Amino acid sequence: MIGKSANSIRSFAFSGCGSLNSVYFTGNAPVVGSAVFLGAGIATVYYLPGTMGRWPTFVGRPPAPWVRPNPLILDFGPSFGVRTNGFSFIISWATNTAVVVEAYTDFTYGNWSSVATNLLSGGWSDFTDLQWTNYRSRFYRVRRP
Repeated sequence: MIGKSANSIRSFAFSGCGSLNSVYFTGNAPVVGSAVFLGAGIATVYYLPGTMGRWPTFVGRPPAPWVRPNPLILDFGPSFGVRTNGFSFIISWATNTAVVVEAYTDFTYGNWSSVATNLLSGGWSDFTDLQWTNYRSRFYRVRRP
């Protein structure tokens, strides 16, 4: 598994790993050196829908979306955080499924409240909370409907 903070993979990193059959990326596609998979098995490259990069042509390895058991918020990249029009993030999960975004303002009182329902076209969707400035703090989670 390659962590979301990895921004590069050095040349020959998986060279000679003949039994390598899968590589999972938790973040955007890193910059790759030469001959990264030289002499390695035919590894499938799994990526989270909504991440950025050249997944369809990733070093000549077959790519596939990595569908996790539950929807998740991608907490990195240019779509994450405070924007001029709200607080934004990408939701990643299965293609053409609906996901409910819920928010909570205080862990000592109240309940989670539904903010939006997003359809994950292509396995991901942008979410922006235009009301985030109306609260001292706001916490988010995503769930199946």
